[in-house]
Amino acid sequence: MLALTITGCFNDGDKEENKVKIAVIGDSISDGCNPELSTSAEMYAKRYGYAQMLEGKKYEEIDTPAKTIYNIWNNAEYRNFSITGSKASEWNMDSSTSTKWHTWDKEFQKVLDFNPDIAVIYLGANDIFEYVYNDGVVTPDELSDLSTNLKGIVDKLKSKNDKIKIAIVGYYDLFDGYSLALSASTVDSFKIFKDMSAITVAGNKVLSDLATLEGAVYVDNYSTFMNHCYGIFLGNTNASPSLYVTNSINTFDIHPVTAGHKIIYQNVYSTLEKIK
Repeated sequence: MLALTITGCFNDGDKEENKVKIAVIGDSISDGCNPELSTSAEMYAKRYGYAQMLEGKKYEEIDTPAKTIYNIWNNAEYRNFSITGSKASEWNMDSSTSTKWHTWDKEFQKVLDFNPDIAVIYLGANDIFEYVYNDGVVTPDELSDLSTNLKGIVDKLKSKNDKIKIAIVGYYDLFDGYSLALSASTVDSFKIFKDMSAITVAGNKVLSDLATLEGAVYVDNYSTFMNHCYGIFLGNTNASPSLYVTNSINTFDIHPVTAGHKIIYQNVYSTLEKIK
């Protein structure tokens, strides 16, 4: 009877205030792009990945994880703001001229209006790929720009809510440390990635340094993906037959398949459990 009386004291406004608001801010990986379901040529029409697993969404016959964000916070309000093709620079400026995947409409302001208590940020890969496609390298100035844009995103979130907890998700090495082997490739679209393993390490240092600076938590995908990507086709003798990417370099795709998304889910979920 006492419990009923206490419950009755709360109005709808109180319930709203007690919610834990969780935002995912990312690009195509967080948006669910998964080459096991559909390809780039199909504009990744079918989507299901780690962020959808966190929410507890189901997809056809895929064996989905049992635990969701609601196992950590039963009063969670979860929103995935991720946009395929988006860059950290676009989120920081809250502007984009690209319309291939999405027409930008004050997307970061929508996040700020939501005012999350927890933010999962998985951004920067498209910035890095843009640098690489320009000339095959990522310069120190470009890494500095990446850091500046990611810091701008974090600082804006913190200025809205100084108690916000932030997880910054790291990159996996598509080539398992063996990208230099692509120097011998006769395919230019592969050869341009020859320095990608070193670039991935440098990119992750930007993220981990930023996390330390901002009091955020860095989520390590690098070590858990190592030996499960395309290195198996480039001479990696430590490669696992259990791949988190497509099963042939001829169907190369930067996105993880379902098995890879499950690993990212595990990494993010365990991080969120710790920062609760």
